[in-house]
Amino acid sequence: MPNNMRTRLLALLIFTFCLNGSSSPLKAQWIEFPIGRGANGSTLTARIPEEESKSAVRVLVVNAGDGSESAESSEFAENLAISSIDFPLQGRTFPPTGTAYNAGEIESLYLWRWIGTEAFDRVIIVGDHRSTALKTALENQNVARMGSVPCTVVNSTEELTEILSSASLSATRPEHAATERRARDNRTPIEIASALSAHYGGHLTSIAYIPSLAVIGRQRLGALTGNEEWSLKANEVIAPWLEREHAPASGKVPGASTVAGYLVFADAFDRTSDVRAKTIVESVASIGLKKTGEPVDVVPNHSEMSDSVFMNPSLLAAAGRLTGDERYYQACLNHVRSIQKLCLRRDGLYSHSPLDEAAWGRGNGFPALGLALVLSELPSDWPGRSGLEDDFQQHLAALLPYQDATGMWHQVIDLPESYREFSCTCMITFAMLRGMRLGVLDKNAYSEPAAKGWAAIKQRIGTNGLDLTDVCTGTGKQKDLEAYFHRTAILGKDDRGGAMALMLATEQAMWEREREK
Repeated sequence: MPNNMRTRLLALLIFTFCLNGSSSPLKAQWIEFPIGRGANGSTLTARIPEEESKSAVRVLVVNAGDGSESAESSEFAENLAISSIDFPLQGRTFPPTGTAYNAGEIESLYLWRWIGTEAFDRVIIVGDHRSTALKTALENQNVARMGSVPCTVVNSTEELTEILSSASLSATRPEHAATERRARDNRTPIEIASALSAHYGGHLTSIAYIPSLAVIGRQRLGALTGNEEWSLKANEVIAPWLEREHAPASGKVPGASTVAGYLVFADAFDRTSDVRAKTIVESVASIGLKKTGEPVDVVPNHSEMSDSVFMNPSLLAAAGRLTGDERYYQACLNHVRSIQKLCLRRDGLYSHSPLDEAAWGRGNGFPALGLALVLSELPSDWPGRSGLEDDFQQHLAALLPYQDATGMWHQVIDLPESYREFSCTCMITFAMLRGMRLGVLDKNAYSEPAAKGWAAIKQRIGTNGLDLTDVCTGTGKQKDLEAYFHRTAILGKDDRGGAMALMLATEQAMWEREREK
């Protein structure tokens, strides 16, 4: 297509109608928005509206080209939110082959999943009508498990203008991705938690943080709804474990993930007052005490990873509350300080480990979640609490600027070309909500970011309660930044993501209920 035609096409796109329904045209305020990166490390960038209303009709125009001319148009349909991206389509396969986002057609995988996640009402491709692979795939495939996307190919300014002036751009069929998007957005936290609970939290085949948090999330749902069935089910999955011996073997410390899994017994004791659950918590928390009875400087299962700010301190603080023994609080504080020396960066973010400075998403979600839970357990007058409050506040403040326009945090927190990661966004948003509920975080500063985080996560949980979008797979410490970019982004069922989503959904419900009082 000639460059002058591509320029005129883009000129049409930089004007949309006011999002409040006014009939007068308004120059669109676009922002440059990274959607991913290529195999060579280059950033894939789209142009998206700076703001849009919830009722806006989302349209993506592909390959309008670059241009700076502008001319007002009063012919566009009302309430459009128009995005644009330049992306070479010739020779591409759709749906793309490979694994998101580390193998195969990586650039196409980023584009494909972004289109599905945003659930555009319509995609308009500007170019050769013979280049129909993307159009055919969008209209016939379940894109990012959201549904199909109507797509049109145009080759002239007139065709594009005609489509943008159409009153029927909104996708309305049940199979359309935009229909799924609107359904996802209209759910309450309780509805989402209920849908998640149909798939997550029903089993405790091992003691580890993932299944345990899911069980806790289900129980919280029961408490919020007054439905005793959820609590009864939690009791059923925990019951066999109450009969077992859990005390660590002499000289041995359970893995960090296992230690965090014992939070389910602290929750069980709070609900049932079963002394066996309390005894189990105390026996496992003994890893925080030396043989002489003094608090340890650090629990030795940390593997030098920032994850450990959650894995051990949460249980140690819970043990302190349940027993009244402040040595557990001190062990908790000592452990946090030791991990901070290894992983806390000067800018307030955490590197995942000393192997590399990369601020991995979940490597920051864990400290945020961990300190939120620790502060929930510590007495207000315990001398070490104020320092941990400061740590929590400083970390959340450091994370705040990296929330993107969609409300998400990324696989590498400070690199927006890395993918939008589900589990760290759940954890950080949870921490904000809990911090505000505890009175530790300023509601004026964090209410809006928390609301944006929750809205973004809602869009990444299927109406079936099963499908989740872009959960980073299990990740140990990686040797370099590139390795974090290459961790698989899971689409569909994921127990880790389901557990974190359940915790967030129930926390959001608690937050909303408290604000109504």
